[in-house]
Amino acid sequence: MSYDAQTNYYDPCVAYQQYRSIIPAQIPVLVGFQTPPESWYGGTLMVLEKECAVPGTIVVRDQYSRVVNKGYSVERFLNHVLSDKTNPKDGSFIWHVLLRKSVQAGAFTSANATTIEQKVASAFGYVANPDR
Repeated sequence: MSYDAQTNYYDPCVAYQQYRSIIPAQIPVLVGFQTPPESWYGGTLMVLEKECAVPGTIVVRDQYSRVVNKGYSVERFLNHVLSDKTNPKDGSFIWHVLLRKSVQAGAFTSANATTIEQKVASAFGYVANPDR
């Protein structure tokens, strides 16, 4: 639940690295995605990095107040997790699997359970649930 700091002072990539550094290598670490509208004000998760252009879709600073200015996107987080080879079972999950609505974020539409599932499946080489 550390993401409640919002995109002004929270970078999930930093959180993942911090958890990975204290959790034994044999235990998987998962990045959780919360679909918009999120329980905390202002964050709007996008699927692709190129869709991050308006406030709430950009990570401004991290937990240590370092400037980030990168997208709050499923793509960015998955690429970060996949680049860490500590545990090949590291991955992701969705907080709201039944929430399938999206919100507008400038010219783009936010992530939702279906689009997150599709991106995660392709990133990890899985077949998305064919029943959806």
